Amino acid sequence: MSDVFSTRELAFGFWLCVALSYVLSQSAFRNLLIGLIKHGLHKRLVKVYAITFFYIAFIVFLLAQVGVWNLAHLKSTIIWGISVGFLSLFKINLHRKAEDFSYFKEVIADNLKLIVVIEFLISTYTLNLWAELLLLPFVTVVTYLIEFTKGKTDLKLAHTVFTNIAALLGAGIIIYVLWRLFSDFSSFISTKTVADFMLPPILTFLFLPYLYGLAVYSIYETTFSVIGIKIKDPKVRDYAHFASIMAFGQNVKLLRRWQHDTLLLNPQSKSDVRHSIRDVFRRHEKEKNPPVIPFEEGWSPYLAKEFLADHGLTSGEYQRTALELPDWYASSNHIDLSAGGLPNHISYTIDGDEDIAKQLQLTLNINECKHADAGTETLLRLAEALCAKALAREMPLELKSAILRSKDASQTVRDKNVSLEHEHFQGGVEGYTAYFKVGYYRPSYMNAYPETSDLK
Repeated sequence: MSDVFSTRELAFGFWLCVALSYVLSQSAFRNLLIGLIKHGLHKRLVKVYAITFFYIAFIVFLLAQVGVWNLAHLKSTIIWGISVGFLSLFKINLHRKAEDFSYFKEVIADNLKLIVVIEFLISTYTLNLWAELLLLPFVTVVTYLIEFTKGKTDLKLAHTVFTNIAALLGAGIIIYVLWRLFSDFSSFISTKTVADFMLPPILTFLFLPYLYGLAVYSIYETTFSVIGIKIKDPKVRDYAHFASIMAFGQNVKLLRRWQHDTLLLNPQSKSDVRHSIRDVFRRHEKEKNPPVIPFEEGWSPYLAKEFLADHGLTSGEYQRTALELPDWYASSNHIDLSAGGLPNHISYTIDGDEDIAKQLQLTLNINECKHADAGTETLLRLAEALCAKALAREMPLELKSAILRSKDASQTVRDKNVSLEHEHFQGGVEGYTAYFKVGYYRPSYMNAYPETSDLK
């Protein structure tokens, strides 16, 4: 068996059997595992597994035809198929990753990094079986402890210790591998070794088009399911499916916009569908060539979305809030500023009408008051950056002081209102939300309510 499997693979198989034996001996874990297996064997997923298997088999067949693959590579192909091929179906967020090529670029870059060579060498030169049996659980525990202590202030020292242990262990393994490599270099440089090294990257590159196609198909399937709620007429619904595929193709970013618009516009005829698709492309052209907006009126929303992109706050689509209202908005991702179940976080939003962004806002949520200072410092840094981008001015000292003291303040800069407001949580809950606003915009749905300052 050692001629077929390396000592590391045998050690992994042993500990996997131990773990499974323990899980199956516990009724709670056993029921959970059975539930996961039933979920994983849903007929729709089984269909995906089958298609994936046949695609991998097709890749292997092509490689065999050009002399790159033979039966000696069967074991490494099976390991790649499980660890990369099928696990990719669960690992990546298909709906998000298909909207750009970021994930697929990362995979290609990872296959070209020096770390790939190092991992190959480490897997080639293994220790004896007893050493591998002891090393595997030790590395697993250390890795878990590194992740568990990451970002926790009270466990910073422990995180440093475990990180240093991992670094020393890694350095020791690399030194051992290099010693084995140079002491027996002639046997390492062989046709089989080169083929074993090149096969996984080749399989990965050939698998990416399928993975991307599956991601695009998944998004279309979800979109059609969602718009089916709004479009009742089967003929119009079928036309919407066909027209959207022909119009957007693999551009699922525009497909997402159309899905959002469809839920608001509620098209009930083929003409309505064509109009909604044309409107998506019209706005897309406007985004690529943003019109000049006079400063006294506001900002181009497509430019304002990028004001804080260099600071990690990337805004989503600028879109309407509701069909009957003129309000449009865009919001960014949250940046977590502390660890814990409900961390402090900050985000960026834009409000206005279809053509002009009229208010830019940073929202800081302080849920853990013991880490409030870090949140305040981040708010100050981002507020300064926002003023520089939106107003081409430095933030007034009075506002800087107000942010550091967590006090409300308001000032006019270049005829734009710049304000800081705080709202403390109700019901005796500790924490607050700070709003830093540049410009002013009162959404239409708020017109039914008086201004806070007008309340007596």
